[in-house]
Amino acid sequence: DVTIYPNPNNGVFTVYVNGLANENTTDVLLTDITGRVVYKERLDTHPGSGSLPINAGNLEKGTYFIQISNSQSNTTKKVIVQ
Repeated sequence: DVTIYPNPNNGVFTVYVNGLANENTTDVLLTDITGRVVYKERLDTHPGSGSLPINAGNLEKGTYFIQISNSQSNTTKKVIVQ
């Protein structure tokens, strides 16, 4: 389960992930509406719930998609930058 707060935002937001499996790393990929990668990070994570702060404040206004993935799961959510 993934929640993004705040959404809409200014490019700085937090991704709350509930139920991270036994994973040491989680990949975060932010793409624009055309599929171009605008932000990419590999984060050290721990089992359970966690928050992933994202600072992509240089983004233009628009719609983006954030993909959170590890070997157990893959989730994509829409992010609005105002």
